[in-house]
Amino acid sequence: MSSKLFFKAIAIGVFCSSCLTAHSLAVNGQDIDKLNTSVKCTIGVLPGKIIAGFPILDDKQEIWTWNKKDFQVGGNYYYHSIYNFDYLWIIDLGVMKNGKFEPTKYTFGVGHLNRYNFLKNETNGTIADLIESMKAFPGSIYLNEALKKNKDDLKTRDFPIYIDYGDETVMVYSKSPEAINILLSERPTFAKMTMRTPYPPQSYSCLTKIYYKQASDVAPTP
Repeated sequence: MSSKLFFKAIAIGVFCSSCLTAHSLAVNGQDIDKLNTSVKCTIGVLPGKIIAGFPILDDKQEIWTWNKKDFQVGGNYYYHSIYNFDYLWIIDLGVMKNGKFEPTKYTFGVGHLNRYNFLKNETNGTIADLIESMKAFPGSIYLNEALKKNKDDLKTRDFPIYIDYGDETVMVYSKSPEAINILLSERPTFAKMTMRTPYPPQSYSCLTKIYYKQASDVAPTP
C-alpha cells in the first residue's frame, strides 16, 4: 500500500487539537503549542508495522536548510537546534482520561543532529533531500519525557526507528516486532505528535487517535 493510500485510510476518525507537550520548545522564539492546531497528523498500526505521518503544512516551501548556524534576533540568542537537533519528529503514546491526554511509558521518534560546528557549512535542499540524509541515522524508543533521566534504558541500536518521505508527508515508522511490542505494551489509544523545525509555519504539535488495523493489535502481551 502506498503511503498516500495508507494515510487516507487511517485519516478516518482522526482529529487534532491543541495540546501541551513535554517537548514544548521554542522555534525562533515561538512556542510550538501556539502554532497550527488543525493539522491532520496520523498514526496507524498494521500487521508488522507502526507508522506515523506528519504532513508538511506549507507544500510551497521548496528550500529547507539544515546544519544552520545559530543566529541572534533582537538582542536575544535563539537556536535553530535545541539539544543539538534542528529537526525532530516525536511521537508520545498515551490515552485520553477525562478529556485530557495522558502519556504512557514510551516515546519514539527521529531527529536530525545539527552538524554546523563540525561541517562549518549550512546545507540547503528539499525536504526530500533532508529526509534522505537522515536515513542512515535511525531514531529510537525512549521512556517518556517525565522519566527522561532513564531515557538511555532503550538503545537506538536495539530498536531502530526509521524515517521516510512521500506525498508531502514525513513518515516515522518501525517494522521491528520487538519495537512494536514495546510501544503497544501499555495499550495506547492516542498519540501526541510533534514536528519541530527551524520554520514556525512548519512546526506543530497535534493529538490524534491511533488507528489499529486489527482489534487484536491493541494490547499485545509484553
